[in-house]
Amino acid sequence: MYTITYSSKRFGYDDLKITVNSFTDEVLDNSKNFIDEILEEFQIQNNTINAKNQSEYIYELLMLGTLWRMYDNKAVSYEKTPPKFLSKIFSPTNKKISPKKLEYNKKNLDKLFHWLESTGEFKRELKHLKIWKEFLKFQKPQKLMEYLRKIIIFADWFKTSSKYIIGSYSSNERNFLYYLRLMGSEISNRS
Repeated sequence: MYTITYSSKRFGYDDLKITVNSFTDEVLDNSKNFIDEILEEFQIQNNTINAKNQSEYIYELLMLGTLWRMYDNKAVSYEKTPPKFLSKIFSPTNKKISPKKLEYNKKNLDKLFHWLESTGEFKRELKHLKIWKEFLKFQKPQKLMEYLRKIIIFADWFKTSSKYIIGSYSSNERNFLYYLRLMGSEISNRS
């Protein structure tokens, strides 16, 4: 289990719950500035225009962008790394991986998903993200690049905006991912 990087003196459990609730509202509202076009296209193609699913879709795209940002250079180097070393490269703080970033294309989307599947750490998330992978791979290359760029900019906005929620923010990306999962639980509880 991951730990949240906040001071218990600054936040009590009830305070954190209220904060997560209000910040989730802010994220859902601000998503329009980043991924509205993507959601609209997805819902039209899948005939799923449903307000109840909208917040879940937003969360899924946020998770996709976050995982891309956290693990893109690990996914690039994965094909050169034997699977038995996955536990060593899984650590987001590992400095031995090349700083090369994934270009926004189908091949690299596949690489990222392959790496995430290989770690065994994201089984639950991947169930939901695979529909987005298929949707994105269906797009023309230019649109795919544009959509991935918007998703990642949304994830960057979320990370920056959530710093005040987490408290004394550290460079440990896993703490940030845990907070993202807290927001996902909040969205699930609303359904």
